[in-house]
Amino acid sequence: MDLGLQDRVALVSGSARGIGKAIAKVLLQEGCFVVICDIDEEKLAKTESKLSNYGNVLAVPTDVTDMGDVKRLVNTAVEKFGTIDILINNVGIHGGETPFHELSLDDWAAVYDVNIKGTVRVTKEVLPYMRKQGWGQIINIASEAASQKILSPTTTPQRL
Repeated sequence: MDLGLQDRVALVSGSARGIGKAIAKVLLQEGCFVVICDIDEEKLAKTESKLSNYGNVLAVPTDVTDMGDVKRLVNTAVEKFGTIDILINNVGIHGGETPFHELSLDDWAAVYDVNIKGTVRVTKEVLPYMRKQGWGQIINIASEAASQKILSPTTTPQRL
């Protein structure tokens, strides 16, 4: 498949595993230079090693809740590749197996800080490069946790 992305620079957050890793692989196969980032340094290094078979990939360990880390991520990407053309905001956490009604406010604050504010932080740092060159693509990926059932499937609906 040819998506016309040859020599574009893509940054994919949350890319040490799962959908982020798969997206990074496809972008490399399409001829992009790809920057991957994740908070899990060990998995990120393993992913970089595997993805390097498909093209030019750079791993930058990043905590998207830390604006200094985000600035370092974007600066490192631009120093290496000159710009950022494509941003895939894929980073995200959720409450795991804990039912919605049992999550503490602190748990929700952590989810919000990573999933929402993390996406905003990275986008804010990347946008000036896209605006300067007059071109860019930003794709935001949301978690399947949004579809978590509040009541079990066997629960009879009741007025709350």
